Amino acid sequence: MPLFDVPLYEVLPQGYLIMFVMIGAALGSFFNVLVIRWPRHQIAKNDQEAATWQALRNKDNTQLKLANSAEIPTLMGGRSKCPCCGNPIPIYCNIPIVSWLVLRGTSQCCKKPIKFQYLGYELFGGLLFTAIGLTVGPSMYGLVLGIFLMILSLAAMVDLKEGFIPDSVLFAGYMVAMLLTTGPHWTDMTTAFEIGSIAFFSLYLPFRLYAAIRGQAGMGCADMHLIGLCGVFLGSQLLWIGLPLIPLLFVTWYVFHKQWLPRGLFVQVVGPTGIPAGPAIVASTFVITALKISGHL
Repeated sequence: MPLFDVPLYEVLPQGYLIMFVMIGAALGSFFNVLVIRWPRHQIAKNDQEAATWQALRNKDNTQLKLANSAEIPTLMGGRSKCPCCGNPIPIYCNIPIVSWLVLRGTSQCCKKPIKFQYLGYELFGGLLFTAIGLTVGPSMYGLVLGIFLMILSLAAMVDLKEGFIPDSVLFAGYMVAMLLTTGPHWTDMTTAFEIGSIAFFSLYLPFRLYAAIRGQAGMGCADMHLIGLCGVFLGSQLLWIGLPLIPLLFVTWYVFHKQWLPRGLFVQVVGPTGIPAGPAIVASTFVITALKISGHL
């Protein structure tokens, strides 16, 4: 029996299903923190890289460590802090979903309201893992599948708010997607690599030619990598992604044209580089995944 078909806690499947849902909610909580922290992290990183290159151009090797540059904020480390007053959040007040409901959407330390985004992402993770647990099953494969889909959602959330997709998120997605190919439920590793490469280069080459002719990028390289990543995951089913993608891209364009969403910190500092396609690509992949798992595709 393949490793990813072995259910965890096989003797207590219902008990594990509850844990499965809580893992999804915890991932939602953690990824929501990343969405909030990433803009400042990326801005500080860009500033430090720009200062380093400027020092190299001026041949001032004494400034390579840049003691005067701002420290790059950490992403993974450090305790969660109250978004209102900045005080550390106690562990017993940081339980996904439960804490927000018990505290009625307010901060425990300063009693100010907490945005629904915090609860929303936790609910999304919990519901996603519930759906996987009830269809694919509470197995190792289902766990890895849930982590991959949450990574896609993180890419979409950052792109939606800030207008960029972090390279490290794409890299993690590729690693997990290739891990999924070792299971029997989706596609094999060879097909995944071929489809992912074809998907990326079929976009990269014409858009590079377009950029050379018109002097405009037309499509961000991160979006191309994201479609390649979805190709690794979906395999030959990637061909179906165009059906939901076109209307979803129109919805994204309309939302940004009407400016219904507030601009994130990064996009305010760097400036908008175009309409982010990441959310539409990820949403389309979720649609195809649901159709595939339900047996309709």
